[in-house]
Amino acid sequence: MKLFNVLPIMAAAALLAACGSSSGGSSSDSDNNTSGNTGTSGNINAVAANSTKTLSPILKQLNYSATALNKEKSFAVEIGENDVSMLLNLKASGDDGGILVKEIIDPAGVTIYRAELKGEDFNVTSDVIKSAIAGENTITAFLPSTPKMTLNKGTYRFVLQQVGDVNLSDAKVYVKSNPAGGDIDLTELAVDLNIFITDPNPIYRSAAFQNTLKNDYKANINTMLNPHRMTLDSVNVYVADAAQTNAFKVIDDEDGDSFNNACRALYNVSDNDMALNALFIEDFKGGNAGSSPFAGVILDADADETCFAVARKAYSVIDGRSSNASEELQQQAGNILHEAMHFMSLEHTTEMNGLTFDTIADTPECDAATYDGRDNPNPAFGDDGKGDKDGVVADHECGHAGGASNVLFWAGHPDFLPFSMTTDQAWVLKRHPLLRLAN
Repeated sequence: MKLFNVLPIMAAAALLAACGSSSGGSSSDSDNNTSGNTGTSGNINAVAANSTKTLSPILKQLNYSATALNKEKSFAVEIGENDVSMLLNLKASGDDGGILVKEIIDPAGVTIYRAELKGEDFNVTSDVIKSAIAGENTITAFLPSTPKMTLNKGTYRFVLQQVGDVNLSDAKVYVKSNPAGGDIDLTELAVDLNIFITDPNPIYRSAAFQNTLKNDYKANINTMLNPHRMTLDSVNVYVADAAQTNAFKVIDDEDGDSFNNACRALYNVSDNDMALNALFIEDFKGGNAGSSPFAGVILDADADETCFAVARKAYSVIDGRSSNASEELQQQAGNILHEAMHFMSLEHTTEMNGLTFDTIADTPECDAATYDGRDNPNPAFGDDGKGDKDGVVADHECGHAGGASNVLFWAGHPDFLPFSMTTDQAWVLKRHPLLRLAN
Protein backbone atom coordinates (compact mmCIF):
# COMPACT_ATOMS: atom_id res chain seq x y z
CA MET A 1 0.00 0.00 0.00
CA LYS A 2 1.40 3.40 -0.92
CA LEU A 3 0.96 6.61 0.96
CA PHE A 4 0.78 8.87 -2.09
CA ASN A 5 -0.06 7.28 -5.42
CA VAL A 6 1.92 10.00 -7.14
CA LEU A 7 5.06 9.04 -5.24
CA PRO A 8 6.50 5.63 -4.28
CA ILE A 9 6.31 6.25 -0.53
CA MET A 10 5.31 3.71 2.09
CA ALA A 11 2.68 4.87 4.55
CA ALA A 12 4.65 4.87 7.78
CA ALA A 13 2.03 6.91 9.59
CA ALA A 14 -1.12 5.80 7.80
CA LEU A 15 -0.62 2.05 7.32
CA LEU A 16 -2.47 -0.45 9.42
CA ALA A 17 -0.32 -1.66 12.29
CA ALA A 18 -0.22 -5.32 11.29
CA CYS A 19 0.92 -7.16 14.41
CA GLY A 20 3.73 -9.60 14.00
CA SER A 21 5.72 -7.41 11.59
CA SER A 22 8.07 -4.48 12.06
CA SER A 23 6.64 -0.99 11.72
CA GLY A 24 9.89 0.97 11.60
CA GLY A 25 10.82 4.19 13.35
CA SER A 26 12.94 4.80 16.42
CA SER A 27 12.55 6.25 19.85
CA SER A 28 14.23 9.30 21.31
CA ASP A 29 16.24 9.48 24.51
CA SER A 30 15.09 13.03 25.21
CA ASP A 31 12.69 13.72 28.04
CA ASN A 32 11.83 17.20 26.80
CA ASN A 33 8.44 18.06 25.36
CA THR A 34 9.89 20.11 22.52
CA SER A 35 12.25 19.27 19.71
CA GLY A 36 15.36 21.21 20.55
CA ASN A 37 16.86 21.31 17.06
CA THR A 38 13.80 22.37 15.07
CA GLY A 39 13.82 26.00 16.20
CA THR A 40 11.00 28.51 16.39
CA SER A 41 8.46 29.44 13.76
CA GLY A 42 7.57 32.73 12.15
CA ASN A 43 4.09 34.07 11.50
CA ILE A 44 1.56 31.60 10.09
CA ASN A 45 -1.99 32.48 9.10
CA ALA A 46 -3.61 29.47 10.80
CA VAL A 47 -7.33 28.78 10.33
CA ALA A 48 -9.35 28.71 13.56
CA ALA A 49 -12.21 26.30 14.23
CA ASN A 50 -15.51 27.66 12.87
CA SER A 51 -17.68 25.76 15.37
CA THR A 52 -17.42 23.71 18.54
CA LYS A 53 -19.64 20.84 19.66
CA THR A 54 -19.69 19.59 23.25
CA LEU A 55 -19.80 15.79 23.23
CA SER A 56 -19.47 15.18 26.97
CA PRO A 57 -18.34 17.03 30.10
CA ILE A 58 -14.73 16.15 29.19
CA LEU A 59 -14.80 16.10 25.37
CA LYS A 60 -15.45 18.65 22.65
CA GLN A 61 -15.28 18.53 18.85
CA LEU A 62 -13.71 21.38 16.88
CA ASN A 63 -14.88 21.72 13.26
CA TYR A 64 -12.88 23.46 10.53
CA SER A 65 -13.70 24.77 7.08
CA ALA A 66 -12.03 22.50 4.52
CA THR A 67 -12.15 25.34 1.98
CA ALA A 68 -10.23 27.62 4.32
CA LEU A 69 -7.69 24.91 5.13
CA ASN A 70 -7.01 24.20 1.46
CA LYS A 71 -6.35 27.90 0.97
CA GLU A 72 -4.23 28.64 4.05
CA LYS A 73 -2.72 25.15 4.50
CA SER A 74 -2.58 25.52 8.27
CA PHE A 75 -4.94 25.42 11.22
CA ALA A 76 -4.92 26.33 14.90
CA VAL A 77 -6.10 24.36 17.93
CA GLU A 78 -6.79 26.32 21.09
CA ILE A 79 -5.83 24.41 24.21
CA GLY A 80 -7.19 25.50 27.57
CA GLU A 81 -5.52 25.15 30.93
CA ASN A 82 -7.64 22.08 31.73
CA ASP A 83 -7.22 20.31 28.37
CA VAL A 84 -5.11 17.15 28.25
CA SER A 85 -5.18 15.78 24.68
CA MET A 86 -6.26 16.22 21.08
CA LEU A 87 -7.12 13.80 18.28
CA LEU A 88 -6.84 15.04 14.69
CA ASN A 89 -9.15 13.42 12.13
CA LEU A 90 -8.63 14.89 8.65
CA LYS A 91 -10.14 13.59 5.41
CA ALA A 92 -8.87 14.24 1.89
CA SER A 93 -10.20 13.58 -1.59
CA GLY A 94 -8.46 13.32 -4.94
CA ASP A 95 -7.01 10.77 -7.32
CA ASP A 96 -3.27 11.05 -6.80
CA GLY A 97 -1.35 12.38 -3.84
CA GLY A 98 -1.87 12.94 -0.16
CA ILE A 99 -1.65 15.32 2.76
CA LEU A 100 1.38 15.73 5.01
CA VAL A 101 1.44 17.58 8.33
CA LYS A 102 4.74 19.43 7.87
CA GLU A 103 5.01 21.18 11.21
CA ILE A 104 3.44 21.39 14.64
CA ILE A 105 4.20 24.58 16.52
CA ASP A 106 3.47 24.86 20.23
CA PRO A 107 2.11 27.93 22.09
CA ALA A 108 5.66 29.14 22.79
CA GLY A 109 6.39 29.23 19.06
CA VAL A 110 8.64 26.17 19.19
CA THR A 111 8.36 23.62 16.39
CA ILE A 112 7.89 20.32 18.21
CA TYR A 113 7.57 18.28 15.01
CA ARG A 114 8.77 18.76 11.46
CA ALA A 115 8.45 16.33 8.54
CA GLU A 116 9.97 16.68 5.08
CA LEU A 117 9.63 14.57 1.97
CA LYS A 118 13.09 13.32 0.98
CA GLY A 119 12.93 11.19 -2.15
CA GLU A 120 11.00 8.09 -1.14
CA ASP A 121 11.19 8.72 2.60
CA PHE A 122 10.10 11.16 5.26
CA ASN A 123 12.63 12.94 7.41
CA VAL A 124 10.98 13.51 10.79
CA THR A 125 12.51 15.74 13.43
CA SER A 126 10.80 15.50 16.80
CA ASP A 127 11.44 14.30 20.32
CA VAL A 128 7.85 13.15 20.81
CA ILE A 129 6.49 12.00 17.40
CA LYS A 130 8.35 9.21 15.59
CA SER A 131 6.60 8.95 12.23
CA ALA A 132 5.30 11.38 9.65
CA ILE A 133 1.66 12.40 10.09
CA ALA A 134 0.44 11.77 6.55
CA GLY A 135 -2.05 9.91 4.42
CA GLU A 136 -3.87 9.66 1.11
CA ASN A 137 -7.48 9.89 2.29
CA THR A 138 -7.19 9.83 6.07
CA ILE A 139 -4.77 11.79 8.22
CA THR A 140 -4.84 11.17 11.97
CA ALA A 141 -2.71 12.06 14.96
CA PHE A 142 -3.20 11.75 18.69
CA LEU A 143 -1.29 14.06 21.02
CA PRO A 144 0.25 13.42 23.43
CA SER A 145 1.07 9.79 22.59
CA THR A 146 3.75 9.70 25.29
CA PRO A 147 4.12 11.25 28.76
CA LYS A 148 7.25 12.92 27.39
CA MET A 149 4.84 15.47 25.93
CA THR A 150 2.20 17.45 27.80
CA LEU A 151 -0.12 20.00 26.25
CA ASN A 152 0.40 23.63 27.25
CA LYS A 153 -2.27 26.32 27.36
CA GLY A 154 -2.41 28.36 24.17
CA THR A 155 -2.48 27.90 20.41
CA TYR A 156 -1.02 24.88 18.62
CA ARG A 157 -0.53 25.43 14.90
CA PHE A 158 -0.44 22.68 12.29
CA VAL A 159 1.13 23.36 8.88
CA LEU A 160 0.00 21.19 5.96
CA GLN A 161 1.51 20.19 2.62
CA GLN A 162 -0.65 18.96 -0.24
CA VAL A 163 1.03 16.53 -2.62
CA GLY A 164 -0.56 15.89 -6.00
CA ASP A 165 -4.21 16.49 -6.87
CA VAL A 166 -5.61 16.17 -3.35
CA ASN A 167 -7.62 18.53 -1.15
CA LEU A 168 -8.95 18.30 2.37
CA SER A 169 -12.67 17.55 2.47
CA ASP A 170 -13.25 17.48 6.23
CA ALA A 171 -11.32 18.42 9.35
CA LYS A 172 -12.15 17.77 12.99
CA VAL A 173 -10.14 17.89 16.19
CA TYR A 174 -11.34 16.28 19.42
CA VAL A 175 -10.06 17.95 22.59
CA LYS A 176 -10.30 16.12 25.91
CA SER A 177 -10.13 17.76 29.33
CA ASN A 178 -9.70 16.92 32.97
CA PRO A 179 -13.06 16.52 34.71
CA ALA A 180 -14.24 19.62 36.56
CA GLY A 181 -12.15 19.98 39.70
CA GLY A 182 -10.41 16.69 38.99
CA ASP A 183 -7.42 14.98 37.41
CA ILE A 184 -7.87 12.59 34.49
CA ASP A 185 -5.21 10.27 35.92
CA LEU A 186 -7.08 9.96 39.23
CA THR A 187 -10.49 9.52 37.59
CA GLU A 188 -12.32 6.26 36.91
CA LEU A 189 -12.85 5.98 33.15
CA ALA A 190 -14.73 3.48 31.00
CA VAL A 191 -14.71 2.43 27.36
CA ASP A 192 -17.23 0.45 25.30
CA LEU A 193 -16.56 -2.09 22.56
CA ASN A 194 -18.50 -3.07 19.43
CA ILE A 195 -17.53 -6.46 17.94
CA PHE A 196 -18.61 -7.53 14.43
CA ILE A 197 -18.24 -11.28 13.84
CA THR A 198 -17.46 -12.12 10.21
CA ASP A 199 -15.94 -15.53 11.01
CA PRO A 200 -18.10 -18.19 9.27
CA ASN A 201 -17.44 -20.88 11.90
CA PRO A 202 -20.76 -21.63 13.68
CA ILE A 203 -19.01 -21.98 17.05
CA TYR A 204 -17.87 -18.37 16.91
CA ARG A 205 -21.23 -17.06 15.67
CA SER A 206 -23.25 -18.81 18.37
CA ALA A 207 -25.11 -17.16 21.23
CA ALA A 208 -22.79 -19.01 23.61
CA PHE A 209 -19.67 -17.41 22.15
CA GLN A 210 -21.34 -14.01 22.04
CA ASN A 211 -21.96 -14.36 25.77
CA THR A 212 -18.34 -15.40 26.25
CA LEU A 213 -17.24 -12.19 24.56
CA LYS A 214 -19.60 -10.10 26.68
CA ASN A 215 -18.59 -11.71 29.95
CA ASP A 216 -15.36 -13.74 29.99
CA TYR A 217 -13.41 -11.72 27.42
CA LYS A 218 -14.55 -8.52 29.09
CA ALA A 219 -13.45 -9.80 32.50
CA ASN A 220 -10.01 -10.77 31.20
CA ILE A 221 -9.45 -7.42 29.50
CA ASN A 222 -10.46 -5.72 32.72
CA THR A 223 -7.69 -7.52 34.61
CA MET A 224 -5.34 -5.36 32.52
CA LEU A 225 -7.38 -2.14 32.64
CA ASN A 226 -8.73 -2.07 36.20
CA PRO A 227 -5.38 -1.53 37.98
CA HIS A 228 -5.15 1.79 36.10
CA ARG A 229 -8.63 3.15 36.94
CA MET A 230 -10.05 2.03 33.59
CA THR A 231 -12.74 -0.49 32.76
CA LEU A 232 -14.25 -2.10 29.68
CA ASP A 233 -17.96 -1.48 30.19
CA SER A 234 -20.46 -2.42 27.45
CA VAL A 235 -19.52 -5.10 24.92
CA ASN A 236 -21.95 -5.11 21.99
CA VAL A 237 -21.77 -8.06 19.60
CA TYR A 238 -23.10 -8.11 16.02
CA VAL A 239 -23.03 -11.06 13.61
CA ALA A 240 -22.48 -10.41 9.91
CA ASP A 241 -25.05 -11.59 7.39
CA ALA A 242 -24.14 -14.12 4.70
CA ALA A 243 -22.94 -11.55 2.16
CA GLN A 244 -20.87 -9.66 4.73
CA THR A 245 -19.39 -12.88 6.07
CA ASN A 246 -18.35 -13.98 2.60
CA ALA A 247 -16.83 -10.58 1.85
CA PHE A 248 -15.01 -10.02 5.14
CA LYS A 249 -14.24 -13.44 6.66
CA VAL A 250 -10.64 -13.17 5.44
CA ILE A 251 -8.99 -9.78 5.02
CA ASP A 252 -5.94 -9.04 2.94
CA ASP A 253 -3.45 -7.16 5.12
CA GLU A 254 -2.36 -5.12 2.10
CA ASP A 255 -5.87 -4.27 0.87
CA GLY A 256 -6.97 -1.11 2.64
CA ASP A 257 -10.27 -0.99 0.74
CA SER A 258 -11.34 -4.42 2.00
CA PHE A 259 -10.48 -3.49 5.56
CA ASN A 260 -12.23 -0.13 5.41
CA ASN A 261 -15.37 -1.59 3.81
CA ALA A 262 -15.59 -4.09 6.66
CA CYS A 263 -15.21 -1.26 9.17
CA ARG A 264 -18.03 0.67 7.50
CA ALA A 265 -20.27 -2.40 7.61
CA LEU A 266 -19.64 -2.63 11.36
CA TYR A 267 -20.27 1.07 11.88
CA ASN A 268 -23.62 0.81 10.07
CA VAL A 269 -24.97 -1.95 12.32
CA SER A 270 -23.63 -0.70 15.65
CA ASP A 271 -25.70 1.29 18.12
CA ASN A 272 -22.86 3.00 20.01
CA ASP A 273 -20.86 5.63 18.11
CA MET A 274 -18.57 6.38 21.05
CA ALA A 275 -17.08 2.89 21.26
CA LEU A 276 -14.08 1.00 20.00
CA ASN A 277 -14.99 -0.97 16.86
CA ALA A 278 -13.49 -4.42 16.32
CA LEU A 279 -13.82 -7.01 13.55
CA PHE A 280 -13.64 -10.65 14.63
CA ILE A 281 -12.58 -12.33 11.39
CA GLU A 282 -11.53 -15.84 10.43
CA ASP A 283 -8.01 -14.94 9.31
CA PHE A 284 -5.72 -12.49 7.54
CA LYS A 285 -4.18 -13.43 4.20
CA GLY A 286 -0.81 -12.39 5.59
CA GLY A 287 -1.23 -14.58 8.66
CA ASN A 288 -1.16 -11.78 11.23
CA ALA A 289 -3.03 -12.02 14.51
CA GLY A 290 -4.47 -8.53 14.25
CA SER A 291 -4.35 -5.22 12.44
CA SER A 292 -5.23 -1.66 13.36
CA PRO A 293 -4.98 1.91 12.10
CA PHE A 294 -2.53 4.06 14.00
CA ALA A 295 -4.28 6.13 15.28
CA GLY A 296 -7.89 5.43 14.28
CA VAL A 297 -10.79 7.65 13.23
CA ILE A 298 -13.82 8.14 15.48
CA LEU A 299 -17.38 9.37 14.95
CA ASP A 300 -17.41 9.14 11.15
CA ALA A 301 -19.44 6.39 9.46
CA ASP A 302 -18.05 7.18 5.99
CA ALA A 303 -14.37 7.49 6.89
CA ASP A 304 -11.55 5.00 6.46
CA GLU A 305 -9.69 3.52 9.43
CA THR A 306 -12.58 3.41 11.92
CA CYS A 307 -11.96 -0.06 13.39
CA PHE A 308 -9.37 -2.72 14.11
CA ALA A 309 -9.48 -6.47 13.48
CA VAL A 310 -8.44 -9.69 15.21
CA ALA A 311 -8.16 -13.15 13.65
CA ARG A 312 -9.82 -16.19 15.20
CA LYS A 313 -7.30 -18.61 13.69
CA ALA A 314 -4.41 -16.89 15.45
CA TYR A 315 -5.31 -18.43 18.82
CA SER A 316 -8.18 -20.92 18.43
CA VAL A 317 -8.02 -24.38 19.97
CA ILE A 318 -9.76 -25.92 16.95
CA ASP A 319 -6.91 -24.68 14.74
CA GLY A 320 -4.26 -26.00 17.12
CA ARG A 321 -3.09 -22.51 18.12
CA SER A 322 -3.94 -22.84 21.83
CA SER A 323 -3.77 -25.87 24.08
CA ASN A 324 -7.07 -25.21 25.86
CA ALA A 325 -10.04 -22.85 25.96
CA SER A 326 -8.67 -20.77 28.83
CA GLU A 327 -5.41 -20.15 26.99
CA GLU A 328 -7.30 -19.20 23.82
CA LEU A 329 -9.48 -16.75 25.73
CA GLN A 330 -6.55 -15.05 27.48
CA GLN A 331 -4.51 -14.74 24.30
CA GLN A 332 -7.38 -13.46 22.16
CA ALA A 333 -8.51 -11.04 24.87
CA GLY A 334 -4.95 -9.74 24.99
CA ASN A 335 -4.98 -9.51 21.20
CA ILE A 336 -8.17 -7.41 21.26
CA LEU A 337 -6.69 -5.00 23.81
CA HIS A 338 -3.38 -4.95 21.92
CA GLU A 339 -5.08 -3.80 18.71
CA ALA A 340 -7.32 -1.37 20.62
CA MET A 341 -4.20 0.24 22.08
CA HIS A 342 -2.76 0.65 18.57
CA PHE A 343 -6.04 2.28 17.54
CA MET A 344 -5.54 4.70 20.43
CA SER A 345 -1.99 5.48 19.20
CA LEU A 346 0.26 3.23 21.29
CA GLU A 347 3.09 1.33 19.61
CA HIS A 348 4.77 -2.01 20.19
CA THR A 349 7.13 -1.82 23.14
CA THR A 350 9.73 -3.62 21.01
CA GLU A 351 9.58 -4.54 17.34
CA MET A 352 10.66 -7.99 16.19
CA ASN A 353 14.12 -6.80 15.11
CA GLY A 354 15.00 -5.63 18.62
CA LEU A 355 16.15 -2.30 17.20
CA THR A 356 12.94 -0.25 17.33
CA PHE A 357 11.06 0.71 20.47
CA ASP A 358 8.18 2.91 21.61
CA THR A 359 8.58 6.36 23.17
CA ILE A 360 7.15 5.25 26.52
CA ALA A 361 9.72 5.54 29.30
CA ASP A 362 8.53 2.77 31.62
CA THR A 363 8.03 -0.06 29.11
CA PRO A 364 10.74 -2.74 29.02
CA GLU A 365 12.87 -3.00 25.89
CA CYS A 366 14.17 -6.19 24.35
CA ASP A 367 17.22 -4.96 22.46
CA ALA A 368 18.83 -7.29 19.97
CA ALA A 369 22.35 -6.82 21.31
CA THR A 370 21.30 -8.16 24.71
CA TYR A 371 18.55 -10.65 23.93
CA ASP A 372 18.77 -12.03 20.37
CA GLY A 373 20.09 -15.58 20.72
CA ARG A 374 19.90 -15.57 24.52
CA ASP A 375 18.82 -18.78 26.28
CA ASN A 376 16.06 -18.09 28.78
CA PRO A 377 17.33 -19.16 32.23
CA ASN A 378 13.91 -20.52 33.31
CA PRO A 379 14.20 -24.33 33.03
CA ALA A 380 10.40 -24.65 32.82
CA PHE A 381 10.54 -23.40 29.23
CA GLY A 382 12.62 -26.37 28.06
CA ASP A 383 13.53 -26.26 24.37
CA ASP A 384 11.32 -23.18 23.90
CA GLY A 385 13.78 -21.29 26.07
CA LYS A 386 16.75 -21.90 23.78
CA GLY A 387 17.85 -18.82 21.90
CA ASP A 388 18.41 -18.49 18.16
CA LYS A 389 20.47 -15.53 16.95
CA ASP A 390 18.42 -14.87 13.82
CA GLY A 391 17.66 -11.14 13.89
CA VAL A 392 14.35 -11.68 15.67
CA VAL A 393 13.89 -11.11 19.40
CA ALA A 394 11.48 -13.91 20.34
CA ASP A 395 9.28 -14.07 23.43
CA HIS A 396 11.43 -16.55 25.33
CA GLU A 397 14.66 -14.75 24.46
CA CYS A 398 13.22 -11.52 25.86
CA GLY A 399 11.41 -13.01 28.83
CA HIS A 400 9.68 -10.89 31.44
CA ALA A 401 12.67 -8.55 31.74
CA GLY A 402 12.50 -7.78 28.03
CA GLY A 403 8.77 -7.17 28.04
CA ALA A 404 7.30 -10.45 26.73
CA SER A 405 4.43 -10.14 29.22
CA ASN A 406 3.51 -6.61 28.15
CA VAL A 407 0.27 -6.56 26.16
CA LEU A 408 1.99 -4.45 23.48
CA PHE A 409 5.04 -6.65 22.96
CA TRP A 410 5.37 -7.33 19.23
CA ALA A 411 4.41 -10.99 19.58
CA GLY A 412 2.72 -12.82 22.48
CA HIS A 413 3.19 -16.29 23.96
CA PRO A 414 1.06 -18.13 26.54
CA ASP A 415 4.13 -18.79 28.69
CA PHE A 416 4.00 -15.08 29.59
CA LEU A 417 0.35 -14.85 30.57
CA PRO A 418 -1.19 -12.90 32.20
CA PHE A 419 -0.42 -9.86 30.08
CA SER A 420 -0.31 -6.37 31.57
CA MET A 421 0.36 -2.73 30.74
CA THR A 422 2.51 -0.08 32.38
CA THR A 423 1.53 3.13 34.14
CA ASP A 424 2.73 5.28 31.24
CA GLN A 425 0.84 3.22 28.66
CA ALA A 426 -2.30 3.73 30.75
CA TRP A 427 -1.49 7.46 30.96
CA VAL A 428 -1.86 7.66 27.17
CA LEU A 429 -5.04 5.57 27.03
CA LYS A 430 -6.77 7.71 29.65
CA ARG A 431 -6.35 10.73 27.40
CA HIS A 432 -8.01 9.15 24.37
CA PRO A 433 -11.49 10.53 23.49
CA LEU A 434 -13.17 7.12 23.64
CA LEU A 435 -12.35 6.75 27.35
CA ARG A 436 -15.33 8.41 29.05
CA LEU A 437 -16.25 9.12 32.64
CA ALA A 438 -17.35 5.88 34.30
CA ASN A 439 -21.02 5.71 35.26
